[in-house]
Amino acid sequence: RLAEEELLTLCERYAMRLVIVRPALMYSSQPPGHLALLRRWCQFRLPPPPDVGGRSMVSRDDAARLLSKLRHVDNTPNTPITITDGERYSAARVFAAFGQRAGRRPLFDTPSIGTWLLLARAYERMRGVPAGSMVERLFGEEIYTPSGLDDLRFSPELTLERALGHVPGQVPEIVD
Repeated sequence: RLAEEELLTLCERYAMRLVIVRPALMYSSQPPGHLALLRRWCQFRLPPPPDVGGRSMVSRDDAARLLSKLRHVDNTPNTPITITDGERYSAARVFAAFGQRAGRRPLFDTPSIGTWLLLARAYERMRGVPAGSMVERLFGEEIYTPSGLDDLRFSPELTLERALGHVPGQVPEIVD
């Protein structure tokens, strides 16, 4: 926020145009960070996380399309642009998408939420990450409302499932 305020001040002083784009968590077919962890979890056929919490996300390709479009727009909105694909992604939905993409079905059912909390805390201690960070990433709520896109006549085209190459309801062959 402070950086945005400083940039706005600087741009006003030198009569420059500033466009602030705030993307939600970005995904691609080869995701980094905790999305990569969920993808690996699927490959080992481990149990899926419970369907709680949710995140707003946007594909890297849609974010790039927006940035490319902004290069050619002279009258961008004065307010920050928030881009999401409009979907709500729980860890369970992300896990299911990666599992379908890989054609891998979990070997076990989802354990209780209490078991998940214990496992997440053990992971945090083992990795030396702040307490509660894994729990927040798996089960937290971080939902954004897209803004500033209508004036640009821009709409994201992808969901995580489409970006991974399949559409919900179309079940690929599953390897057991």
